[in-house]
Amino acid sequence: MLHRKTRSALLHQSHQMLLHMRHRKTLSAVLHQSHTNTAAYAPQEDLVCCVTPVTSNAAAYAPQEDLVCCVTPVTSNAAAYAPQEDSVCCVTSVTSNAAAYAPQEDSVCCVTPVTSNAAAYAPQEDLVCCVTPVTSNAAAYAPLEDSVCYVTPVTSNAAAYAPQEDSVCCVTPVTSNAAAYAPQEDSVCCVTPVT
Repeated sequence: MLHRKTRSALLHQSHQMLLHMRHRKTLSAVLHQSHTNTAAYAPQEDLVCCVTPVTSNAAAYAPQEDLVCCVTPVTSNAAAYAPQEDSVCCVTSVTSNAAAYAPQEDSVCCVTPVTSNAAAYAPQEDLVCCVTPVTSNAAAYAPLEDSVCYVTPVTSNAAAYAPQEDSVCCVTPVTSNAAAYAPQEDSVCCVTPVT
């Protein structure tokens, strides 16, 4: 009986090792596959702000369902982004073009274009403010699912914005020049063009 117990224990241990090796091979294959697609981004282990490119247009990004989760480029190209030293989620482009963004001083994730045009925005003091372009027109933005700080164009003129329903971060045009915006009184998330 002692022999049978010993043999049973050895068989169980052998089976566990086999399963572990198979799992490692599968994991390795998945990791390798994720590095072959130049447009593919991998979520990081921190929990703040993942994005994924959704079209061949490098400026087009879609928000993920989880609200938090930094990105890391798996290859190098004009659309590639590198993680910042803060542990959260600001990104910076590794090349220079109109779609390039620089990290802001806040500790989370606001971005600002590094070139000058009507679509250029300055970072606000709030700590939560990623945006994503939804059309080929870089000035068109769609709201994300978090309730803090996004804007949506409301007319065919992509620079014209209306206040949002949340009480935190709306913007309102203040002149007939649709690109002119004034910050609101809340301290979180109004934007002002830097033109």
